[in-house]
Amino acid sequence: MLAGRLVFVVVFFLSALYMARELNRGWVPHDEGALGQSAERVLRGEVPHHDFDEIYTGGLSYLNAAAFRIFGTKLTSLRFVLYLFFLAWVPSVYYAASRFVSLPIAGVVTLLAVAWGLPNYAAALPSWYNLFFASFGVAGVLRYIETREGLWLFVAGMCGGTSVLFKVSGLFFIAGVLLFFLFPDEGTVSERPASRVERSVYRVLLLVAIVSYVGLLLAFWRKGFSLVSFLYFIVPELAVGAAIIWCEMTVPNEESRRLGILLRKLSLFGAGVAIPIGAFLYLYAAHGIVSQFLYGVFVLPGKRFAFASRSQTPRRFIAGLAVDLAVIVALFLVGPKARRLISRPVLVSVAILLLAGRMLPFVYRTVWTATWTLLPTMVVLGLIALVDKRMSTEIDARDRQRVFLLLSVTAACSLIQFPFSGPIYFCYVAPLLLLATTAVFSKFRQLPRSAIAGLAVFFLLFAVLDVTPGFIHKMGDKYGPDIQTVEFGLPRAGSLRVDGVDAREYKDLANIVSEHARGPYLFCTPDCPEVYFLFGFQNPTRTLFDFFDEPAGRTARILAALRSHNVNLVVLGRKPPFSGEVPSDLRAAIERDFPGHAVTPRFEVRWQP
Repeated sequence: MLAGRLVFVVVFFLSALYMARELNRGWVPHDEGALGQSAERVLRGEVPHHDFDEIYTGGLSYLNAAAFRIFGTKLTSLRFVLYLFFLAWVPSVYYAASRFVSLPIAGVVTLLAVAWGLPNYAAALPSWYNLFFASFGVAGVLRYIETREGLWLFVAGMCGGTSVLFKVSGLFFIAGVLLFFLFPDEGTVSERPASRVERSVYRVLLLVAIVSYVGLLLAFWRKGFSLVSFLYFIVPELAVGAAIIWCEMTVPNEESRRLGILLRKLSLFGAGVAIPIGAFLYLYAAHGIVSQFLYGVFVLPGKRFAFASRSQTPRRFIAGLAVDLAVIVALFLVGPKARRLISRPVLVSVAILLLAGRMLPFVYRTVWTATWTLLPTMVVLGLIALVDKRMSTEIDARDRQRVFLLLSVTAACSLIQFPFSGPIYFCYVAPLLLLATTAVFSKFRQLPRSAIAGLAVFFLLFAVLDVTPGFIHKMGDKYGPDIQTVEFGLPRAGSLRVDGVDAREYKDLANIVSEHARGPYLFCTPDCPEVYFLFGFQNPTRTLFDFFDEPAGRTARILAALRSHNVNLVVLGRKPPFSGEVPSDLRAAIERDFPGHAVTPRFEVRWQP
């Protein structure tokens, strides 16, 4: 017990120290601007989805507003609150890993999870909170598996419901747990065996649930159709459903109360989910604007499929899959003598691969892609191993449940990468993949320990030394040195460190704006919400990102808003990330009404004399 506490203290201290170093490093302007502007509008009494186009569920804007009120209106206040959640997250990862491996190994897994997570991009985005609450929820369900105390399912449900308040993708964790409830491995004993009718009814309901879930996924995936997205996102979920059905049909289970047990689980977990969501919805119900909330959360985000989507190429996916399968074959399917021969080169090659990753972009991309494709590979192969008869006889029912839980939740939470499979989105689920991999590997007794240790060291160092320094602009493509070293220098940025080019340009822009702007409002378009926040001006429209706005009559609405709010200065972004260039009719009207003119590399400023 003392040794375990010591291991945890060391891991927690190292994680906290490393994250503190990376906390204020780097930014993506539109991300920080959207977070800051949304929180500030909430502070002014505006309601997300009603008074402005909230791009997430809305709960994060209230948390960030509280951060501004307590710690000051600056971007680093948001990151400090995120850091507090991170400190609570580390123990949950350590606890989950310790259910499968020894405490020292659990410590290594935790450090790997930290290295592949938040330090790579510490903006206070809701996807990080989705990861945190999914990890809290997994820890709660693991505790339930051990104790069979319903309280832990309720706690896990609370985590899922709260996660949804940050971003609707919190539903993915909820879906993963619901699939876990269907896994037919309760391990209980019944006084009265189930009748054929009872078993048939239960199995029909199970099949309907799985088919409905898969149908929803296919409808979801259809909007961003590609072969890679099908293989990466849909196939693992099909494997989860197939594993549930296979075990239901092949594993003897005469329990007569299975439907009752399932309903009890659903009620406890569902109550936990419903309480935070219901409390949040009360705000909208009290003002009669629930329909606006539902539109903003479930309908408006559909526009992202057209303006903010990204997928990997089939060639890269196949290459990563081939590397994964080769490594897995080497670890599991070769004989003991061959494994010993492989282990030594793995340890020696760590330094060589790290150096090659820095020097050769091809090596870096291969390692990254193989890491990314490990998620569907591990989920599918882990489920195959879990339903194998030999595995069924070697591990008990609760161990099977633990492993299935991690695989199910990881497969579901991987959907956060859809439709925008940018490299940083993998980091939002990578810690769960590490836990799932640990869970699967822990059930194999004969593993080449030195090779596994070498791989763990390599991936830890690869994340810390090769991935993190390059920030998200280089991530997944090639190594880049850390250039986020200049403190921003604007009061509302706090002690945020960015590259020198950004720092200089926004200071120049600040000088132009402060010289010519009059009144509390200015107008910025397209997709540059950071300008409002950094310079302390208000947005005369409800829009943070232009592609969310209704195109019909948009120019007339904007010009009317500029007149009614006495806006005398407009900032035009010259390199919009999503929405495209300013429409020609709007640009012509702005150039006519705002003849003053100045230019920076990424912005054009126009004002009225």
